[in-house]
Amino acid sequence: MKKLDHSTYSEYLETTYSSWLGKIIGIRLGAPIEGWSYSQIREKYSEITVYVCDYGIFAADDDSNGPLFFVRSLLDKNDVTREDIGNTFLNYIQEYSGFFWWGGPGVSTEHTAYENLKNGIKAPLSGASKTNGIAIAEQIGGQIFSDCWGYVAGYDPELAVSLARKAASVTHDANGLEGAAFVAAAVVYAYSEKDNFRGEKDCGNRKKATTAAKTAVPVKKAATAAKKTTASAKKTTATAAKKTTATAAKKTTATAAKK
Repeated sequence: MKKLDHSTYSEYLETTYSSWLGKIIGIRLGAPIEGWSYSQIREKYSEITVYVCDYGIFAADDDSNGPLFFVRSLLDKNDVTREDIGNTFLNYIQEYSGFFWWGGPGVSTEHTAYENLKNGIKAPLSGASKTNGIAIAEQIGGQIFSDCWGYVAGYDPELAVSLARKAASVTHDANGLEGAAFVAAAVVYAYSEKDNFRGEKDCGNRKKATTAAKTAVPVKKAATAAKKTTASAKKTTATAAKKTTATAAKKTTATAAKK
């Protein structure tokens, strides 16, 4: 694993910018079809190669705004705690405005946690399953908002995981924390992992093997059929030859007898 220092900083900065830009492009590309099934997308647009919708102004989106809100906690304090990140919620997020899905307490994980924080329930109890129930605690936000910790961890997966767990615990619990840790660590390793298509190649090899296995059966059947056809042709030829020879011999004998 690389280390972040003066010699690697420029590369790190450029990779971080590229990663974030890629995410923004994905958000912008997918926004008009969020919630659609694969068949619906194929029926409406076939293969998508360009943005399918134009926006005058692209509105705030929780996939991008969320991580930026969370990471602000590092501007206020270097060694942040779960409670510090909870305070970031209260200090920078305007109620019923901004990136959260304000779907109501007991429905939206973030809205539920915000109400808890506002009422004096500090992190991690603000996002705990025993406070909110497991269905609320394990919603998808723990993963959605945690890529930022991979960007700021400086090639350090343990730091990324630690920060992701702290931040996610403000709103989530249980598997919600595991998802956050996974995404943050994956982002860190993506900085150093260059063989990005290894899995695709493996899948390609397996696909070739499967195709070969499937085609082997009809090929074998075709070979068997060819042998049968050839044998049948030989038998037919031999039979025809015998008939021709017999007929010719009878004619020759009859002619000789007449003479």
